Amino acid sequence: MVKIKETGQFGLGVDCGGTYTDAVIYDLDSGEVLASRKYPTTHFELTLCIDGVLEGLPPGMLRQARLVCLSTTLATNAIVEGKGGKACLILMGYDPAVTVAPYGAKVVRITGGHNVRGGETEPLDEESLRRAIRENDEWADAFAVSGYFSVRNPQHEIKAHSIVAAETGKPIVCGHELSMQLDAPRRATTAAINARLIPLIARLISSVQSILKRREISAPLMVVRGDGTLMGAEMALQRPVETILSGPAASVVGAMVLSGRGEGVVIDVGGTTTDIAWVEEGLPPINSEGAVVGGLATRVEAIDIWTVGLGGDSWIKLAKNGEMEVGPRRVLPLALLGKAGYVSAELERLRQIKPRGTLQDLLTFWVKMDYKSSDPSRSDERQLMERLEQGPLSHYDLKTSPPCDDATLRILSMEHDGSVFRASLTPTDIFNTSGDSKVGNVGLSEAAVETAALITGRTSGELVEEVKQAIKEAVTREVLTFLLGAGRAEKPLLDAWRRGRTIRGVHLSLSLQSDILAAGAPASIFLEPVAQGLSCACVTPPYTEVANAVGAVAGRVSHREEIIIRRQADESYRAFASDGCYDFSSLASASEAASRKARELASEIARKAGAGEIKIDERSEDFTFSGPEGEAMVFERKITVRAFGRPRIA
Repeated sequence: MVKIKETGQFGLGVDCGGTYTDAVIYDLDSGEVLASRKYPTTHFELTLCIDGVLEGLPPGMLRQARLVCLSTTLATNAIVEGKGGKACLILMGYDPAVTVAPYGAKVVRITGGHNVRGGETEPLDEESLRRAIRENDEWADAFAVSGYFSVRNPQHEIKAHSIVAAETGKPIVCGHELSMQLDAPRRATTAAINARLIPLIARLISSVQSILKRREISAPLMVVRGDGTLMGAEMALQRPVETILSGPAASVVGAMVLSGRGEGVVIDVGGTTTDIAWVEEGLPPINSEGAVVGGLATRVEAIDIWTVGLGGDSWIKLAKNGEMEVGPRRVLPLALLGKAGYVSAELERLRQIKPRGTLQDLLTFWVKMDYKSSDPSRSDERQLMERLEQGPLSHYDLKTSPPCDDATLRILSMEHDGSVFRASLTPTDIFNTSGDSKVGNVGLSEAAVETAALITGRTSGELVEEVKQAIKEAVTREVLTFLLGAGRAEKPLLDAWRRGRTIRGVHLSLSLQSDILAAGAPASIFLEPVAQGLSCACVTPPYTEVANAVGAVAGRVSHREEIIIRRQADESYRAFASDGCYDFSSLASASEAASRKARELASEIARKAGAGEIKIDERSEDFTFSGPEGEAMVFERKITVRAFGRPRIA
């Protein structure tokens, strides 16, 4: 639905999700969604789906947009797939025995660095630094520098930054700029990831800006961070690693905005995954330990979110013995296949002959990916591609009338390299059959469910209910596992509760005291039964299917600066800030100066990130010990200042 407005302060929100790219035109004054659109995500080239999703929005309102906000899977996907540019990671003051996961970056170690108290242990070896720059400048796309205790004194990192920038002109990131947490190896890994992501995010931002220019959209471009806040395109070019989990963070913000709730369990159900987060006091909790993506532990502060491989496009694998598995792998729903006549005929053939074989293979159809070459080097693959040019190919047809030798092995190899994609039975087909949704060709979904039911000895109704129950149990289990922090020891209790059993006469009862805040196109279908089982409400507001895009454009710019004040052996106090360490004679003078410094630094970076009018939130936390007469004495004080505000608009 489109609500045409002639004038206003419009914002454009775009989210590149795992299955679809969403876009909304948003009234920045009233918080109203004026227009929305979904478009299939083209992972091989994100700018295609961004351009495609904008095509369906009112061009007049698009041209009036005064702010553009983008959340993207680019950083997350690149890390998982091990992709990125060429980077050189320079380590200073690291013991040779300390290992660092460099994420494909070339590592150079030089002397220099500080100790935990901020004192210099060795001078920075500038000669070795300049030699490393000369040896790596020609091939490297970007540099990263990390001092072992740079969070206690960043002066060597700052000096190295200036030398690299002056001699190469290439992007350079310092570890302390990305995190002020200890754990140097993880901080160095984060810096290496950031350096390798810079060329990728630079291409994306440049392409998006060209799309906006071509569509006459003259507005600042912002990018969503992994904690749900925004940063300007210029800062995103310097700190792309902070866009890890950008999409899930945007969905949490969007669910809060659309529902008008500041507390609840946000559950975003997409085509590929379901993301779960807990929100209270209007803010999603941040994982201060750092996001873990693709097995790599980073120091990027991102939203504390639980991701499950379950969504509308999850592969339903059925066995003839009645066993069932939903997800975690994504396939194309059968309802979305073209050449419906051929697909229907193949499903009818399977119902008639009830062939031997694995059911998930029997219900598989293969489709060609448009962006892959249709002229592969192997002749047998060319034969397969020529057949797939005509439309979907059933796996049973492939086995019984193969277009080439070893067709089954060839198609699996082609699936692995991304030139073909599998279509099979999914929750989308199940909900189409039950009448809960109408996605694509409902008749194909019904035929597929009938075929699967007949081969496994069920009725269609029984199969639909079994899958629905499996989805409900899976989501419920994951929600409780996340909220309770449950592990292996608690699993029997959760299973007993879900099945309504008692344990030695003990009856278990669990319920949510807060509501479920739904996000994502299939959210209500997935989550209403879950809410009923947990004795809570499922809040599904209008436009929940594009909650991620709403969350992108409705977000705020924010930067948090933390300064730690520690008592020294001589009873003086030293403050550790992101621009250096400072000494004071008393705790009071240290606290006053630290508060002032934290406000200055937080405000400065928030403005660089694109904030307009800035507000300040300051908190302090003391860690004490007992003095000679039993009085509490402060040995460490942590001052945290958050500067935040709405982004500047054109």
